[in-house]
Amino acid sequence: MTRHLTRTPRRFLTVVFVVAIVLAVLAPVAVTAAGGTFTDDDTSVFEADIEWMAANGYTSGCNPPANDEYCPTDDVTRGQMAAFMARALGLTAGAGADLFTDDDASIFEDDIDKIGTAGITLGCHPPDNDEYCPTDDVTRGQMAAYLARALCLTAGAGADLFTDDDASVFEEDIDKIGTAGITLG
Repeated sequence: MTRHLTRTPRRFLTVVFVVAIVLAVLAPVAVTAAGGTFTDDDTSVFEADIEWMAANGYTSGCNPPANDEYCPTDDVTRGQMAAFMARALGLTAGAGADLFTDDDASIFEDDIDKIGTAGITLGCHPPDNDEYCPTDDVTRGQMAAYLARALCLTAGAGADLFTDDDASVFEEDIDKIGTAGITLG
């Protein structure tokens, strides 16, 4: 099992990708120039980021089979995040590994297995972690864990940067991405 990604260019690309995803999905809407791959992002302040993600193959849209929409105001599910991360990181190992019991009907099963094999996810059902919960929304804490693992972050664990995460199982990951400057809170 590959536990860490060590190539610096891949880390940089991952950070850029994740920032674009977070901004494109969680951002307020503002008017920008219209056009591009998707019909529903023309008023988003993050249209350029969304189009960059599409041009690089990280997203193909949200309404198969047409995929002419991005759904910029929708929440991101854990299954969708697995696809974004597997594509952005170029992960290939693990497809078909069947690591989790609850993703067999998911179109994202191969992507989930890829990020599981890479050690980016451990599952969603402790202590067994035999489930992935592909239709649940990704929480900020879970995102912190994904990023800390994908980027092999270690600095900042235990830094206690934020006052509202002391009871969170993700506190160390949150501190790691805070120390790395990925989140400001």
